[in-house]
Amino acid sequence: MNNVLKYAQLALVLVIGMLFVVTSEVVSATEIPAEIKAVNLRLDAARLAAEKELYQAKIKANEEAIKELEKLVKAERKKSIPRLTVELNQRIQALTLEVAELHDDKMMRAKVITQRLRNKEYSVDEWEAVISPIFTVSGTAPSTATKLPISAGQVYLVVPHPGDGWQASGDVPACDWRGYPDGTMRLQWFLGEKNGDQLFISEPGLLVLGGFDADHKDNQGSIRVKLIRVR
Repeated sequence: MNNVLKYAQLALVLVIGMLFVVTSEVVSATEIPAEIKAVNLRLDAARLAAEKELYQAKIKANEEAIKELEKLVKAERKKSIPRLTVELNQRIQALTLEVAELHDDKMMRAKVITQRLRNKEYSVDEWEAVISPIFTVSGTAPSTATKLPISAGQVYLVVPHPGDGWQASGDVPACDWRGYPDGTMRLQWFLGEKNGDQLFISEPGLLVLGGFDADHKDNQGSIRVKLIRVR
């Protein structure tokens, strides 16, 4: 009887030990994503701070260049035959416009996202964090209506899912929203009679999305898209 009791106690200890191990694994599994998110948040904050420093440096350099160009304009106007006034004024206007854009945090952030998307550096987690309706663009149809009206003066950034892909007909591999080297299956937008494949949209109209291809019937896959309102 004593042996039976000892075996029962030993079995109970083993069960408790197993439960503790399982519980510890579950706790560790749930803690890891939170830790990763915290690291990502710190990384994003560091990136944003570095970007702002870079913008401020560009603004300062542009403003100094504008002052120098304005001096050249004054000197040019004193000449009997000014030759460079138009070119100098155009350069001043371009730099002034760039300064205004650099002061626009939303636009500069959108440009950073665009560059990272094109370089395949934009992560799925970042895409998931974007607050926007999801538009699923089918590769088997010429176009997919979004029912989103874009007003004059508004600017939107198209943010395709970095992990999604579609495939053209024939024996070819799948591609992402950037399409194949020949330009087919690249993501594009339609607004009335205008269309383009830029990620920035500033044309007014009812937004329609699609993949560029001559024949969609044998294609496969789809790409999810979100939109960020820049202005």
